[in-house]
Amino acid sequence: TYIIKEYMVTYPEVTLIVKIATTLELMGMMEKGLLDIIILLDRKVFSSNWEVHFEKEERIVFFCSPKHPMANKQVSLVDVSKEKFLLTEKGCNYRQVFEELLAEQRLEVNHCLDIGSTNTIIDYAKDELGISLLPEFNLKEGLQNHTISEISVNDCNIVLYIQVIFNKHRWMSPSMKAFLSITSKYFYHTGP
Repeated sequence: TYIIKEYMVTYPEVTLIVKIATTLELMGMMEKGLLDIIILLDRKVFSSNWEVHFEKEERIVFFCSPKHPMANKQVSLVDVSKEKFLLTEKGCNYRQVFEELLAEQRLEVNHCLDIGSTNTIIDYAKDELGISLLPEFNLKEGLQNHTISEISVNDCNIVLYIQVIFNKHRWMSPSMKAFLSITSKYFYHTGP
């Protein structure tokens, strides 16, 4: 959202259309020429038609209220699977990876509340309504302010990639170059 806000303020005369969709949908739109640039948080993707402008590992972090018994503790995937979870909607990339890891160990989340908003998930976790997992960039402020606490899950390490991609065979307009410049500035300055 910071990237889009800065772009709109810096280039108010440019029309910017933002599509939010699954990785597969975005990749399909990119292949059809319907999108100029896509930003993904997923496993690495590849097409010989694409240029990856930026790529960065992003850790997916389990977290809870600082009052939760698992706060700042090392636990197992079996232990964490027994907790009440606040999860993003089905089909979300990191939720899907988490559910695949559970299935490999013949586990599943028994108590779950699906929530479409990451801010709501963080707020509900703060209020002790459950635990969750989100990309680390969503949690930095809460972890620094100690309003939420990390849960270290020994046998579950989820790492995805932020990727900014464009079609290398299409003409690069000045507005696209400007957008890529802002994304580079944002991602390089907010790194680890």
